[in-house]
Amino acid sequence: MSGCLGADLDRKRGSSFLSARAVLLTAAPLMFLCIPPDCYAQARISVYNSLEPITFDGLLTEPCWQKAQAISDFLQRDPHEGEPATEKTEIRVVLYQKTLYFGVVAWDSNPDLIVAKELRRDGAVEADDSMTIVLDTYLDHRNAFYFAFNANGARRDGLLVDEGMVISAKGGTKVDQLNADWNGNWDVKAVVTDKGWQAEVMIPLDTLRSKSNQQVWGINFRRTICRKNEEVLWQAWRRNLGIFRVSEAGLLDGLPNFQQAHRYEIRPFVSVAETETLPPGASPTSDLVSEHLVKFGADGKAKLSENMTADLTVNTDFAQTEVDQAVVNLKRFPILFPEKRDFFLENAGFFDFVQPAGNKVFFSRRIGLSPTGDPIPIDFGSKVTGKIGRLDLGFLDVKTREQGSDLPDTNFTTFRPKYGLLKQSYVGAIFTDVYNTRDGNRNQVYGFDGAFRFTNLFRQNLSVSSSIALSSTKGLKGDNASGYFGVAFPNDWLDAFFNYGFVQKNFNPELGFMQRGSVEQYSARWRFQPRPPAPWNKWIRKLYFKPLDMDLYKTLPTRQLESLRLEFRPIGADFQTGDKMEFNIQRAFDRLDQSFNIFRSVVIPKGRYWWTIYEIQFGTSPKRRWDLTKVNFQWGHYYNGEMKTFTIDGDFKFTSHFSLGGSYGINYATQFQGASFTTHAVTSRVVYALSNRANLQVFTQWNNDNRTVNVYVRLHIIPKIGSDIYAVFNQLIDTSGLRRTNMGRAIRGKFVPGFLF
Repeated sequence: MSGCLGADLDRKRGSSFLSARAVLLTAAPLMFLCIPPDCYAQARISVYNSLEPITFDGLLTEPCWQKAQAISDFLQRDPHEGEPATEKTEIRVVLYQKTLYFGVVAWDSNPDLIVAKELRRDGAVEADDSMTIVLDTYLDHRNAFYFAFNANGARRDGLLVDEGMVISAKGGTKVDQLNADWNGNWDVKAVVTDKGWQAEVMIPLDTLRSKSNQQVWGINFRRTICRKNEEVLWQAWRRNLGIFRVSEAGLLDGLPNFQQAHRYEIRPFVSVAETETLPPGASPTSDLVSEHLVKFGADGKAKLSENMTADLTVNTDFAQTEVDQAVVNLKRFPILFPEKRDFFLENAGFFDFVQPAGNKVFFSRRIGLSPTGDPIPIDFGSKVTGKIGRLDLGFLDVKTREQGSDLPDTNFTTFRPKYGLLKQSYVGAIFTDVYNTRDGNRNQVYGFDGAFRFTNLFRQNLSVSSSIALSSTKGLKGDNASGYFGVAFPNDWLDAFFNYGFVQKNFNPELGFMQRGSVEQYSARWRFQPRPPAPWNKWIRKLYFKPLDMDLYKTLPTRQLESLRLEFRPIGADFQTGDKMEFNIQRAFDRLDQSFNIFRSVVIPKGRYWWTIYEIQFGTSPKRRWDLTKVNFQWGHYYNGEMKTFTIDGDFKFTSHFSLGGSYGINYATQFQGASFTTHAVTSRVVYALSNRANLQVFTQWNNDNRTVNVYVRLHIIPKIGSDIYAVFNQLIDTSGLRRTNMGRAIRGKFVPGFLF
């Protein structure tokens, strides 16, 4: 897998090649600076400043609503681009005592068919009849606050960074990525009437960040009419755009000069737990050790300036964090599990850095978690995020506590500046530092990146991105670089990208994630997405044909072929109902330089392997009460054997309060040199929403790899916006023997009041 340089001549050639490549990767996007920026959208809606209070009941009965300007010129993005919305929508904006109110009237010709299944906060709100508001409070045409709500008054919010455009795991530009882990102080009251539904939205100005003299903001609105699978917008209604294209939003004017009243937020907590755990290194049949724990700590937020916010955490507790979903990994590379802890999730977009596929320079799960996923106590942490003019800044510093001889006190630091160019582009840098306070060992990474994105270049989207990064680790000299260059064309009729990346053998980001090293990677995709003409468009919204989808890896420095994956899609379709399907053919190659233990005692010997896989996928529309999110069936060869795979993931909403969902996956493998095996993975999720401020969820999972049942139960109550109460139960049960054995359990309670100053 990992190559090593041979003669001095090869080292000199490699050094020369790296220098030329580094110049190319960092400078290539600059050629696009000659492209002039597009003109900003000028559609406007004005704020009405009211002297009269508003009764927050979802009914627009106060005189101020009639005096405020109304907008209703919504156009379809789907199914018929540019045509008027089939149902009328009116929106008004009122300001009263430093609180922004939005009045929404969503007429509907058949109110009995309004879809409103979700009641949880941060649930699948947009899968119902819903409204979305984005606010570009800095008017930087790149970043925005995101607020969505449905006809039940269920809310979902988040932050848009760089218009939600990120580099996907495969290297192409992946659009419409929302940091939904930001939770603002705002509220919604919605009612269904005999003419449709309507809502009042209340957003205190203290919830938002903006300049005190910024009297014009960017703004846009989207409505989803679920039963018609119809999406309509005020601005950015073209199919190549959408609600996330902040640069194409309209303008909100008439805002007064104001100073935010609250500069500090403190969230102290008390956490109580009763735990039973196995001693380190003990077998599942060993006696459990009981412990009673009481923990105090606090999280805080301080507004350092109008545009900069500091987050602080002391004696951090993540008792309420949901457990990871276990995966049966039949590949030879580690799995990247998502971050779920609130402190690291909020404003996480400020730390994104362009990197080759499968690798990350900064990965917050390296902080406070052991290699096996066990929590490591965090003594304190600080994070500063915000803007200085066109400069976005992110700074993170966290200290973890010593845990035995293998895990000493460690300090983690990340600094990430990005300077905005044009409307949607930036150049940036990153610095990470991991300092072992016991022996003074230090690991550092320095990197530079740039992304140049255009959403109206001949009415098409185009993105060019590149990066270069170097690591510094004691005992590792030279061959310590990683780089990336990619071009993406993500549009309605054609979705295409090409990218190149490399990772040298000594590149070692200890605060990051490495899927594989000592490789060059080439990836490309061409996917044509035509919309069929009449009469086929009555049933089919879009077709998908993918003649090329390739990932190719070469081992460095020899550049021998290491692995190759090709995918051909002869047919795929999105239907007007919201259902979808696709058929794929995959061809793969992998060179094993050492034996690979695929599952338990089944070993694949080293060698070169080619195989072919066939795949059928389909999913149903989320508008239904029963929703099969993904059904997948694969069959064919895998290395030196044969494999059949079936997975299903779905959800059934009995009412807006109660839903039941889960997934099941099976791999049936045969003819692996006479050996065979079958894997099973099962998850279930039960959610009961008592209201839009209280919910109970039960998550259970099991697979026959670790043979452990994991039961997770969490009750979450929001007594008022900004405060939380949690009750959590978690248990592990070993099923490998004849008897079920308790491997540990914990009962936790946590109270988090919120205070503003």
